[in-house]
Amino acid sequence: MDLKDIITKAWTNTVKEFYEGDRIHNEFSLQTVLYHGIYRHGLSNDHTIFVEAPFCIIDSTEKGEKFPDIIIANKQTIVCVIEIKCTPHGKLREDWLKKDLKKLVGFYEYSKQDREIIIYSFGPNRIHNDFIRKEKIKFTIAKDAIYAFACVAEEGSKSDDIGELIDYAASENIHLEYMKNFMLMTGIIKYSGIGQQSIFAAYPLPT
Repeated sequence: MDLKDIITKAWTNTVKEFYEGDRIHNEFSLQTVLYHGIYRHGLSNDHTIFVEAPFCIIDSTEKGEKFPDIIIANKQTIVCVIEIKCTPHGKLREDWLKKDLKKLVGFYEYSKQDREIIIYSFGPNRIHNDFIRKEKIKFTIAKDAIYAFACVAEEGSKSDDIGELIDYAASENIHLEYMKNFMLMTGIIKYSGIGQQSIFAAYPLPT
């Protein structure tokens, strides 16, 4: 099973199961469940998932660290970046959406530039930060990396439909159409007089 299939199954099966079981209450729990689902559906031991791990671009003039919601790396190559939003109580705010889409496009640009990246993380083989004197592990972003926006939100959000999302992003000068491995993962929450219905799906970039 390829990585897109694993991520899709994690979203449409595991995340849906946990959400409908009332076990996802905010963005942090959504991150955790997606992390679990990706491993659950067959991510190999060669891969590592980083959740909100700060990273910096080597020799960059940009200030501050970046905090992607989820990074998946195959050894020292980043193969997937996922940005997540969880607002089932209301429609997704457009300023939040724009911010995350711009971050994904930024990561895509880093891959084209072959930029080296340091991910600050902790573990038995990854203990390094500015205070611990140990060689930092350098990563690069694969040219065919997957860039995903995952959102649980009330129906009527700009993230409901991938075609609408691409058009909206283009109107804000954010060009997702160039990212051939972009994918949208939606959890659309529909409210009615008898409760709510959730629809979880994943969509690749239209060809």
